[in-house]
Amino acid sequence: MLRRILYIVAQLGFVAILNGQNQTVPEQIQSTVDAFIDAMNNNDTIAIRKVIDPNIGLLTVFHDGKKNILAAETVDMLLNEIAKPKTQIYREEQGACSIETNGILATAWCKYVFYQENRILHCGINAYQLYKTKKGWKIIQITDSRQTINCNPLNTEKN
Repeated sequence: MLRRILYIVAQLGFVAILNGQNQTVPEQIQSTVDAFIDAMNNNDTIAIRKVIDPNIGLLTVFHDGKKNILAAETVDMLLNEIAKPKTQIYREEQGACSIETNGILATAWCKYVFYQENRILHCGINAYQLYKTKKGWKIIQITDSRQTINCNPLNTEKN
C-alpha cells in the first residue's frame, strides 16, 4: 500500500514537472518517454494512456536468425498485456534518449534492456515519435528492436 501511495505522489510530482516552465522541450520529451517506461514497469495502464495518443502505432523489429522481421501490435494488445497479473517480475531499464525536435514533432532514440526477474531477456532500441498537444507531448509511434545477444546492463547514469 505504501508503495502505491509513493507511486501516486511521484506521478503527481511528474505532472507538476511536465507543466512547469523550467523544462526545456527535450526535457519535456524525455519526461514523457520516462513516464511511459515507469507506467509499464508499474503495470499502470491509466498512466500509459496519459502519455500516448489513442491511435499509437506499435512495431517491433527482430532478427530470426535468417532475416529481419517486422511485427505490429495494437494499443489494446499492449494494454491488455500490461494489465495481466504477473507471476514473474518484468522491468525495462532505459537510458537517456537522443532527441530531435522541431517543437511540434519529436523523435527519441533510446537504448533499453528488458529484464525477467534479474535476468536480461533482451535489449535494443526504442524509437519514439511524439507530437505536441495542448496537454503536453504524446507518443504516436513506438518502434523497438529486440536482440538477445550483446545485451549488457545500462550505465546507471542513463547515457
